[in-house]
Amino acid sequence: MVQQPITVDQVRQPGEASIAGNVTCGVASIVVRQANRHRKEATFTNISDTRIDIAKSNLATLNAGIPVYPHGSIIIEPDASGRIYVGPISAITSAATKLLAFTEDW
Repeated sequence: MVQQPITVDQVRQPGEASIAGNVTCGVASIVVRQANRHRKEATFTNISDTRIDIAKSNLATLNAGIPVYPHGSIIIEPDASGRIYVGPISAITSAATKLLAFTEDW
């Protein structure tokens, strides 16, 4: 099998990519973004009618962590020292099939 060469404009480096999408959250914790050591920013928007709790870990707990209220957003961004959380991000809510939209830049 012969591999096709790629052009320079197809090579992505850290800081040159992003992803957007949505995930269905429910009563069980779910990882919504995997760890990304190149993360520069992550935004989460609750597009449902129920509060969604976000955790900077593999496991979210109901009524703990970062609350994202209905139709609200949170941004995970660098602090004043330029450091940002790069580990997994998980979510949970008190009702089934609630949508959480996200964007992540790296």
